[in-house]
Amino acid sequence: MMNEERPSRNLTLDLLRGVAALGIVGCHLALAPLTHNATLARSLCDMNVCLFAALSGYFLFWGKTREGLPEESFSHYFVRRGLRLLPVYAFWTIVYLALGMVFDFVFQGGLDPKRLTGIFYVKALFLGDSATHLWFVICLFYSQILLKALTLSVGRKSGCLWIGMGLLLIALSAMSSGWCARYPIRLGGALIAGYGLSQMPVMVFERKMFANVFASLALLLLGVACHYVLSGIVHVFIRDWVLALIVLRIASNVNLPRRLWGMADFAGKTSLGVFCVHPLFAAILGLLIRRVFPSPYGCFPLFLDWGSIWLASIVMTCLLLRLPHVNRMVK
Repeated sequence: MMNEERPSRNLTLDLLRGVAALGIVGCHLALAPLTHNATLARSLCDMNVCLFAALSGYFLFWGKTREGLPEESFSHYFVRRGLRLLPVYAFWTIVYLALGMVFDFVFQGGLDPKRLTGIFYVKALFLGDSATHLWFVICLFYSQILLKALTLSVGRKSGCLWIGMGLLLIALSAMSSGWCARYPIRLGGALIAGYGLSQMPVMVFERKMFANVFASLALLLLGVACHYVLSGIVHVFIRDWVLALIVLRIASNVNLPRRLWGMADFAGKTSLGVFCVHPLFAAILGLLIRRVFPSPYGCFPLFLDWGSIWLASIVMTCLLLRLPHVNRMVK
């Protein structure tokens, strides 16, 4: 790759995958309570859930469309995505079910009563209840299949239509409560909007502006500032959704400097692994941080906990990538 004039794929989006994984680690930090400054520093974490989903929607059909390949049938797509996501989901569901039982015996002296009910295992199988983050993987599969069915039914309409549909779902999730509103509907709205963004043409002035990394950073900071200013005025789901689309739009048109290609490639390859394994370290490292620093916690303990979890997850991912048959569960 490093000998090529230009990489075969958009490495800026690979780097963005790694950034989103880092942000999602921040969503699951165990530190509480936090000071105002630490809470503010963590306020952008949930945006990465929308960003991860929007990235998935962006890539859903973009590669085949760009290469001029024929439309993939629903059955072929269903099997392809199932073989990609369901083994990953099943593997980590089993891992976290086993770890949950071990933790129950070690810290509670026996199994949590919920683990003795059949409904718990049904939810673990279909809703990701074996760990707090696995809902994303299974709901991503459901949303991708639904989006594929929609695109085959209504055709490749304008990107604005899909982005509007995504906003409608995000608005519905913001006005509702419950598991479905907070998770699957929200993810579906981001996924559909990401797909719509991939259909939007890039204007000439955008290409010129986004090609300049400093101009792109300025736009990104403007988006973050708007996210903060609108706090308390616009629902956080909508703010996160808008900021995620701004970030994706900028990144999709940035020409990443050659010296960052290796970093971007590494970030893309390890992003799924970081997402899958970070809960292994979040509880343990959070417990250590709480023993060392008094609460409420400031920015330093927050970033120490955040960085430690992320680095430990990177190391674990790299180790798992070396194992045959297991490596596909983290890449």
